[in-house]
Amino acid sequence: MGGAGRRSAVFRDTGRMRGVFAEHLRWGDGGRVDVRSCTVAYVHDAPTRCLLHYDLTVRDPETGIDRAELVTGFVSGEDRAEQVARKILEAAPAPAPTRLTPVVPVPELDLVLQVFPFDQRLPALHRLMTGSAPLVASAILADLGPGEWRITRWRAVAARYRVDQRAVVRLTVEAHDRALDATRERRAYAKVFRDSADGQRAFDVQRALWNRVGEREAAFAVARPVAYVAAAQTLLFDEVAGTSLRQVLADPPDPRAAIRQTARAVAALHQLALDEVDVAARRRPVRDELVRLEKAASALRPDAPWPATRSTASSRGSAPTSAGRRSGRPTST
Repeated sequence: MGGAGRRSAVFRDTGRMRGVFAEHLRWGDGGRVDVRSCTVAYVHDAPTRCLLHYDLTVRDPETGIDRAELVTGFVSGEDRAEQVARKILEAAPAPAPTRLTPVVPVPELDLVLQVFPFDQRLPALHRLMTGSAPLVASAILADLGPGEWRITRWRAVAARYRVDQRAVVRLTVEAHDRALDATRERRAYAKVFRDSADGQRAFDVQRALWNRVGEREAAFAVARPVAYVAAAQTLLFDEVAGTSLRQVLADPPDPRAAIRQTARAVAALHQLALDEVDVAARRRPVRDELVRLEKAASALRPDAPWPATRSTASSRGSAPTSAGRRSGRPTST
């Protein structure tokens, strides 16, 4: 359908894409979908890779009430959208009548749509969100300690999601031990990786950080790593306390002091020597780091209470940490 520039214009046209969704999306029983609104959340359109994320409002066919749906997409290449979608559907869960079909081709745009939480590159994500992740559940139960624990309630909320790449899910699990007649609630975060080697490396870094800092008083807090479930490409870690810098900037009283505190925490983090971890294996080119920092700066500028100045810096990456303590907001590698 043309070059990346033309493609991007089409995919960012919410009016046109709303029509595309209304035409192609279907409920599990085959019924058409009434798409009430469409918002572009993310477009990454390059000549070799195109990823899309839309937030939709659709009318529930049973209740008549509007509800939110997250739909992602990718360009299949070489006009193979229908063929690719059929292959992906073989591994996709069968939808209930009032749930959207998880995979849909859009041949005229060479596009394959996926309905969250299904993501062909992150198969564990759907299982986590629907409570059908036995390997992850076993790791959580094992971390509760001795006893015959059984999960009685599972609640999953997506904290972060990037189509085709990674996701972080906040889990609240209730477990009961019948012998002890005891019930415990456990909160954890599950980060799903596309590549298992990246997940293992993240676990190694997080464990090294925890061994260095743990629960000791420091300029930053570190989330305790629970386990890396390799078969599910999922890293489990505890909540890390703190307040995000964006929250601080949006609600002063003294944002400069908060920024200084954050800077000290980042400096302290970078001074840690993690000799047991091959950090260089994950290091990105400087040019890529500058691009990432500029994107982060662009996101923060609207919240800054003073005129922002353009600046550049370099970074070596990090693990789930926080400059504050005990607020339960996750950050991720």
